[in-house]
Amino acid sequence: MTQQKAQLKVLQANCGKRVAVMQHLFGEKEVQNTADIIAVQELHTNNTKTPPPRVAFFIKLADKLVHVYNVYNPGPQSRGDENGEENSLTEDINHPGLSRTLDCLRAEIHAREEDEHLILGDFNLHHPMWAATGYNHQDPEAEQLIDLVTDHQLELLLPEDTVTYEQGDHQTTIDLV
Repeated sequence: MTQQKAQLKVLQANCGKRVAVMQHLFGEKEVQNTADIIAVQELHTNNTKTPPPRVAFFIKLADKLVHVYNVYNPGPQSRGDENGEENSLTEDINHPGLSRTLDCLRAEIHAREEDEHLILGDFNLHHPMWAATGYNHQDPEAEQLIDLVTDHQLELLLPEDTVTYEQGDHQTTIDLV
């Protein structure tokens, strides 16, 4: 008889630094009870003296080992200088770049091939594979992520057409699980 693995329930939210989203996630027991792991990006904070945390995890697991990896790939607007121009020195020092991040993930997964892995985060990448129907913009770096997913037989868990980022009338999918 084969033993069936329990399904892991993950709730991922990019709060966009909005207090209303944070209140919904952490103020309602029904929301909290729907997931084993709640992963939050771009949290709201009242503290203006220190930079806010980029991510937070709330994990409740019983008898389960899961390696959780959070990826933050800064969007193009946060990688440039005050004029919006790319600043390669800042990029190299503060943000190792997606290629190096994915190389580290490959090594971690390879070292623990028998374990379960959950990779999620604010990838800031567009690709028709996970974007809303009809959205055709594609970031070249997205192919590296697809290669990682394919090479390690991972799967995208985010339902198709899920909007993870909204600003004004603009909606897109850039946060992935």
